[in-house]
Amino acid sequence: MGAWNCSINGNDTAQDLMDEYRAAFYYNDVNTALQKIVDYVDYLDTDEIPDFVYSLADFMWKKGILVDSVKNKAIEMIDSNYGLKIWEEAGEKVLSKRKKVLEAFKKQLLSQQPDKKKISMKVNMDSIFSPGDVIVIELKTKDLNCSDYVCVNLSEIKKYDGKYVVLRKLYDHISWSSSIEPNVKDIWPVFQLLPYYYDEIPNIDDIEKLFNHDINYYEMIETDGKLLYFKKRNYKLIGNITNYLKDKYEHSNNDIKSVFFSVNKPWYYAETEIINQIMDINEINNCNIDKEILELYRKLGNGERKIAREGIKEGLHIKDLSIFMRPYVPGFNKSKRVWENCARILYHKSDEELMPYLEQMFEWLQDLNWPGALIISKRLYEFSKNHKCIFDTIKDKCIKRAKENNDKIWIIVINEIKNNAENKEGYWFPEIYI
Repeated sequence: MGAWNCSINGNDTAQDLMDEYRAAFYYNDVNTALQKIVDYVDYLDTDEIPDFVYSLADFMWKKGILVDSVKNKAIEMIDSNYGLKIWEEAGEKVLSKRKKVLEAFKKQLLSQQPDKKKISMKVNMDSIFSPGDVIVIELKTKDLNCSDYVCVNLSEIKKYDGKYVVLRKLYDHISWSSSIEPNVKDIWPVFQLLPYYYDEIPNIDDIEKLFNHDINYYEMIETDGKLLYFKKRNYKLIGNITNYLKDKYEHSNNDIKSVFFSVNKPWYYAETEIINQIMDINEINNCNIDKEILELYRKLGNGERKIAREGIKEGLHIKDLSIFMRPYVPGFNKSKRVWENCARILYHKSDEELMPYLEQMFEWLQDLNWPGALIISKRLYEFSKNHKCIFDTIKDKCIKRAKENNDKIWIIVINEIKNNAENKEGYWFPEIYI
């Protein structure tokens, strides 16, 4: 059971099942939906049963469809203290709080439930646009009031008000589908974003030539799948271009930037995400990094371990280790993962291969919060055991630099390399996987 508070729905089981409840009751009458739900939850462990029963009863009561069989089962479990043993492990204070929550919940179930309410799905079930459709949307930035969290400052953002950007539909990404009702899916359209702004809606003939290359992952965005958000931005479908469309794209959806049109907060606006993405596309297109190296960084920065591992294996065969030394990857929003996996690659390089890069590895330790710093520290310690003289020479050089720059933290970290590596209890070391 994964619970983060004592409330009825403050646990993984309840949250995982909530969309399944909606799907079941959205498509079926109450009795049929209940049977499908019961059949589905057969996989649950014993200690998850209370969270299931309580969350189901709570959902049905709030929707005005609670039946006696579910209500009585929940009350019976509350009265018998069913499932409370696991809460005892958290201590008397937490257990007491949980009991109070259950007593209040029992009173709720025994009270008059609300009138029956319409159940709606909080997912995008309809596919919008067809593959190849070219859509123009108008940016709305005049009234935005962004915090410092966004990458583009407010005065710059407002300059884009009324500008048009061009999207081309590629395919639909199914981010979730119901196990109870397979027809219920959360569909997110994936688009190719052109890195240009237009003062007027462009003619399809004028932009067709821009779709003349294989689509790079960094040109792609996925958005909420409701047409309403496009209507708010005065969208216009100007044509359909099938050049370089593929049935399958060689990437993971972890590579793709998500733009949430439904979110409108000071710290997040879809417009700022699109503007930032266009900046990223242009920066990558204009950078001097070899395309193969850029593709390697994409794999190293991927959240799927299988793809990241593939990148690490490729990196082990590369002789120029400078590309792994805290690389700056233009327009890449997953540089933390890139650095961590670059450090893993360096960890598995031989002492002889690392010798020309020792000073750069010491520089990595200027901040132990940098991704991969702990891995590099561990590797430097192992190097020192075999090549103490060379290690000490580079170490003294870096300490001298640190003193000149009054970098006291760097000096401490350098001097603690051995102690940190040998202190197994106090030294947190990330997994190094190949």
